[in-house]
Amino acid sequence: MSASPFRLDGKTVLISGAGGGIGRSMVAGFRAAGANVIGADHDADLLAGLDLAGRVLF
Repeated sequence: MSASPFRLDGKTVLISGAGGGIGRSMVAGFRAAGANVIGADHDADLLAGLDLAGRVLF
């Protein structure tokens, strides 16, 4: 299988609502593409268990 042309190595993305359903999927997708992910959510418990470079609560 060939390597994906969509790579984000060395890039950082911020996902608001990272603890919700779509946000969690986005975290997984961006991490799979090599990005550093900062997750933001209003509930710290929702960010638990996510592979994040940083967390923001609002």
